[in-house]
Amino acid sequence: MKPLNKYAGMAGILTGALLLLEFAFFMASGFTPDKVLDPAQAIAFVQNEEILLRIATFFGFTGAIISIPYIAGLAAKLQAKSPTRATTVLYFGILGSVGHSLVALSFYLGFPALTTISASHLAAVENSWSAFVAITNAFQGLGNLLLGLMLCLAGSAIIAKGELVKGLGWVGVIAGIAAILGVITTATPLSLIGYMVYFPSIILAIIFDIWAGIALWRVAE
Repeated sequence: MKPLNKYAGMAGILTGALLLLEFAFFMASGFTPDKVLDPAQAIAFVQNEEILLRIATFFGFTGAIISIPYIAGLAAKLQAKSPTRATTVLYFGILGSVGHSLVALSFYLGFPALTTISASHLAAVENSWSAFVAITNAFQGLGNLLLGLMLCLAGSAIIAKGELVKGLGWVGVIAGIAAILGVITTATPLSLIGYMVYFPSIILAIIFDIWAGIALWRVAE
C-alpha cells in the first residue's frame, strides 16, 4: 500500500465528512446568506445561534486543513497523465482551502468577539458589520472560485485520461461549474442562478471528496 494514496484517501474521506458536518450545523442554526446582510438582524441571529455557528465553523477550518494532503494526493495521482492539470489542481486546491479556512476562522473567532462587544457598544458593532461581511465574502468568493476550478480540472482529467472512475470525474466537473456560477453570478441579474446552485454545489463537493478519497484508498491497496 502506497502511503501517499492511503493517507490522501483518508484525508479525502475526512474532508467530505467534515464539510457535511459543517453544512449540517449551519443548516441546523437556520443560517442563510441573506440573514447576515442586515447588521441588527445578523447580530441578533449570531447571539441566538452562536454555539451551532461555532461548531459549524470549527468543522469548516478543520476540514480545510485536513484537505491539504488529500489535494496533494489527488494531484499526484493525476500527475502522470495530466501534469499541467495536476499542478493546477494542487495550487488551486490549496489556495481555495486557505480561502475557505479564512472564512471559517473569521466566523469562529469573530462571532464571540462581536457578540461580547455588542453588549456595551451595539452601535459600533452594527457600523462595522458591513466591513466584516465584505471581507469574509471576499475570502469565501476566492475559496469557492478556486475550489470550483480545481474540481473542474480534476474532474476533466479523470474523464479524459481514465484515472480513477469516470463517474467521479463528472461529479467533479458539475460540482465545479456550480461553485463557479455561485461566485460569478453574485450581485448580478443572474444571481438567482447562484442561489439555485448553492446547495447542490455543496452536496456534490461532499460526494466528490468522499468518493475521491475512497478511490485513492483503493488505488493504494
